[in-house]
Amino acid sequence: MQNLGALTVQRSKKRERGLTKNGKNGGEFMRRVIVESPYAGNLLQRWLNLRYARTTLHDSLRRGEEPFASHLLSTQPGVLRDGITNERDLGIRAGFVWGELADCVAVYMDRGVSSGMQKGIDAATRASRPVEYRWLTGKSLQFLGGGGA
Repeated sequence: MQNLGALTVQRSKKRERGLTKNGKNGGEFMRRVIVESPYAGNLLQRWLNLRYARTTLHDSLRRGEEPFASHLLSTQPGVLRDGITNERDLGIRAGFVWGELADCVAVYMDRGVSSGMQKGIDAATRASRPVEYRWLTGKSLQFLGGGGA
């Protein structure tokens, strides 16, 4: 059992090994992955960043992973506003709570590393969680930081 503030999480032995059962795929197990990709920017940049973030989720799912991108969830209309500092910080902190349950952090690099992404990388490194740097445009997957690949 792990206490994350108001959230208490009990993990099964399979969860402790960093795997979750995906019954739909014949009982295969999947890694939980926090996806880091840029969000902020002007209207055009944000639109491109959202398109890119959706593509990163697709890439992660095709790798047999369970991706989570808090910046796609918390910035939907009526949830949190990224342009308001305290709301942005609240969304980032909420993402860190989910990050405690993740097996690794996948940092998608094609559009650069934003300050919010860097906060996620730093949090994963402090927690000895593996950080994987990925590109969708042909560069190979690189493993850095955390508890190894």
